[in-house]
Amino acid sequence: MIEQSSKPESKKFRFGFFVLVGLFLNDIFAGINFPTMPLRTDFPPAGNPSYLDGECDGFVYKLVFGGTTLKNAYEMVCSFLDQEGYSDVPRPSDFKEMELFRLNKKQLQLRLFEENGYLHNPVKILFPENSRKKNELILFLYNEKVPDNLLRFHGKLDEK
Repeated sequence: MIEQSSKPESKKFRFGFFVLVGLFLNDIFAGINFPTMPLRTDFPPAGNPSYLDGECDGFVYKLVFGGTTLKNAYEMVCSFLDQEGYSDVPRPSDFKEMELFRLNKKQLQLRLFEENGYLHNPVKILFPENSRKKNELILFLYNEKVPDNLLRFHGKLDEK
């Protein structure tokens, strides 16, 4: 004689069923790249929750890339720019060329307006001011759809 427990087994069955369905759907959709709007064409508005862990005020998007080396961080920046629609913006061809845009210590002490890194509207790739963050690069992307984009990019318009 088979004894039936007083606890219904349906909850365990339903949970297991949904786990199996989830795994099945995950396998089906794993190879599909769903289209997403690149950041350049769909710039996050002000007050929007962070996009890919970056900060955005609707005018400027900021994201910090940290790698095992600065070269690795630069490669991540380049990959991000390509994925987000900025592949046509000129930039240093490799990290060796990117390092030429880094200000030396003497220039850092004397600088008043110059930024430490590469700039080409709407992209800024900057070395951090804090010397302890040796393997980081800071990426700033400016919203090209804003009428005063060029003034913001060159720091001539600080007010929003």
